[in-house]
Amino acid sequence: MALQRAGFLAGRRGSLFLVLALVVRLGVRAWEIELDQYWQLFSSMAEPIFICDADGKIRLGDPALVRALGRQSSHEITGKPWQTLSKGRLSRPTC
Repeated sequence: MALQRAGFLAGRRGSLFLVLALVVRLGVRAWEIELDQYWQLFSSMAEPIFICDADGKIRLGDPALVRALGRQSSHEITGKPWQTLSKGRLSRPTC
């Protein structure tokens, strides 16, 4: 009897694990889709948008910022101080 219960519980636990794995997978996929939608919105803006850290270094910049700064790719601005890059090119925004 104990062996039958153990087998029954193991089967239920296995099923529960599969259901949980499926829910996690669906959640991850939904998150990936949402992240992709936000990235498309971010990268299609006409105005420069950026995120910088507490030290004023750019962590993320959209293509409009790259163009406004006269650069070819976001790799050229990532990690660089905003004040250095923006001198004479863009006004007002500060980190």
